[in-house]
Amino acid sequence: MSRSRSLPHSLLRRATIILMVADGHPSLEIAAQCGVTPPAVTFWKKRFVANGLAGLHDQAKSGRPRTHDDEAVAELLSKVLHEKPRGCTHWSVRTAAEGVRKISRRRRAARTRSEC
Repeated sequence: MSRSRSLPHSLLRRATIILMVADGHPSLEIAAQCGVTPPAVTFWKKRFVANGLAGLHDQAKSGRPRTHDDEAVAELLSKVLHEKPRGCTHWSVRTAAEGVRKISRRRRAARTRSEC
């Protein structure tokens, strides 16, 4: 994990911290080499001890629930990647947003019909 080229940098840093802790390096040295504070080293060490590798991943954040489900996002991405918008040469943020609105309206209408 610590040598991956496709994982987020934050996850690589956390894996490096855990490996250095396992090798017996002091927290101050780890913090200096990884560019974090000593309390951050302690935090990730505790999370790793409590949850293993899963503890190194970010936890879900609180806040407003997602507006669109995975299927709607996948449908929009497929449309943007494989089609051109009507009357335009390429997608813009506004034309993509309009596509999202159309997909949402269509899904809501289908849900309403199926509930009746």
